[in-house]
Amino acid sequence: VLVSNHTPQAKFKLVISFFQVVNTLTPVYGVRFDPIFSSYFKSLRLLNFNEFTQILPATCAGTMSTRLILTVTIPFGIMFIGYIVICIHALISRKTNGTSDFKTKLWGRILKFTIIFMYIVLPGSSRKIFDAYLCNSFAKNDMAMTRSSYLAADPILSCEDDSDYTSVLRLFWALFVIWPVMIPLLMFGLLWKIRRLVRAKRTTPLAEACSFLWRDYNEGNLYWEILDLYRKIFLTGFILLIDRQEGNTRILRLLVATGLSVLYFGFLMRVRPYKQAGNLDFAFVSNILLILCFIFGTVLHFCKGDDETCKTYISRGLNSFKASLLVVLMTMVMLVIILVFLCVFAIDAIHTPSVRVVNTGSKPNLELPGDCKFHAFFSHIWSTGQAKTHTAVRKMQLFLPGVRIWLDVDELTHVDQLEESVNSCVVIIIFYTKGYFRSKNCQREVYAAVGADKPIYLIYESDIRDIEVMKKECNKYCNKGENILDKVFANDPIPWLGSSNSIFAIESIKLVSLAILRHLPFYLRVPGQLEKGVKIGNNCNQVNFPSPVD
Repeated sequence: VLVSNHTPQAKFKLVISFFQVVNTLTPVYGVRFDPIFSSYFKSLRLLNFNEFTQILPATCAGTMSTRLILTVTIPFGIMFIGYIVICIHALISRKTNGTSDFKTKLWGRILKFTIIFMYIVLPGSSRKIFDAYLCNSFAKNDMAMTRSSYLAADPILSCEDDSDYTSVLRLFWALFVIWPVMIPLLMFGLLWKIRRLVRAKRTTPLAEACSFLWRDYNEGNLYWEILDLYRKIFLTGFILLIDRQEGNTRILRLLVATGLSVLYFGFLMRVRPYKQAGNLDFAFVSNILLILCFIFGTVLHFCKGDDETCKTYISRGLNSFKASLLVVLMTMVMLVIILVFLCVFAIDAIHTPSVRVVNTGSKPNLELPGDCKFHAFFSHIWSTGQAKTHTAVRKMQLFLPGVRIWLDVDELTHVDQLEESVNSCVVIIIFYTKGYFRSKNCQREVYAAVGADKPIYLIYESDIRDIEVMKKECNKYCNKGENILDKVFANDPIPWLGSSNSIFAIESIKLVSLAILRHLPFYLRVPGQLEKGVKIGNNCNQVNFPSPVD
């Protein structure tokens, strides 16, 4: 729930994107900061993640063609190492937990790692590919007004009628298509494949593996991450196609970047793609700071080593040092914002209350029976109860740390494994919403729970008078020859007040926690431990069970 409330993933992406663009102000846009700030801007390069493409110094990597190949192969090598680590971890987890459908979960983790890793390294790698395209122009004959150009990254190569450079240029265009163009398109293809599932709020292993790309956005803005990725690649790479030889000595690239950023900011204000208002505010601040950095970068072009030019065309009170200081302040504002966020996140994590046993004042013993992998199975119907159930589970996991809850988005790989999953849980909790008992899959879960003689608890959000409606629905659709109704309603239904006032929500969490704890091995051996119920944080009011549990 902490992660859900603060959504650090969205903020992480915004911060990384901001600094990856800011770090190109000098190499791409030709902005020269005052020397006094050189150490500061070098330290910011750590947030550019170029280490994934610059393991070897350029002088040690051989020819320009070799450097280009290394630029794209080193990230794949690092990914391969990551795959090995993931496989080892999955094998260890399989031995200890007996994970079902091993291959599906393994491929899901590998795909998720690949997407996140590519998101981080793509701008830096794309930028390095453009080293094979950028040339510097020099006056060859002042009288004849002729000039010669050489590759900026390898001055040995002439950009004019050089067979060696022609082969480098061919390699550049091949990598250009494969890396900065095709990789975002592949991500787009993944989103296209899962678009109906996401909009229907249905989660599959593939949708979960791709969640880094879509989870922070509204269903109607599913492809926003791809748009933002291309924007970032344009600002750090594609823009180098403008004025190939002298672009970093002029302000045209900065003007184009400023215009694009203003256009993107307006589009962001109009579309408002983020689910949470806090992320939208963070995106606004990030883009405003980036636009200001481009503006001050343009100012620095007029103030390069000549404060008189700066005073003539910009302002008499401005010079190179002051303009550089303004850019430093913009980046420091972003750093301060993210540090404040991390502090708030840490404080919330430290002070978040948890379920305690009133008798002992300690955290509950969550020891599992030998034949079970999960404490509770949360059953719900996707069409009307998915979002509510997921919220309930996340709150349970927040207030009862260490509880293992079976939830479809986390565990389900194939629908035909529902019965097996039910058998692997201690308690079955039905989150009732309209139409639950009409669902064939929900019926399967109920039948499996009754057949395995699992304790069943029904929680509901509606009025207590609707319990009779639930019973009629259950009696109508769950008629497999056994007395399903009596077993489903053997325990009094628990009202779920998680969407209302926080005090009432805590009472519901305590009731559900107590329902789970009553059936765990430790409390079956020592039932008196739960005699006074449980509490959360400083809430000392005990919560008794609504009815006796046999």
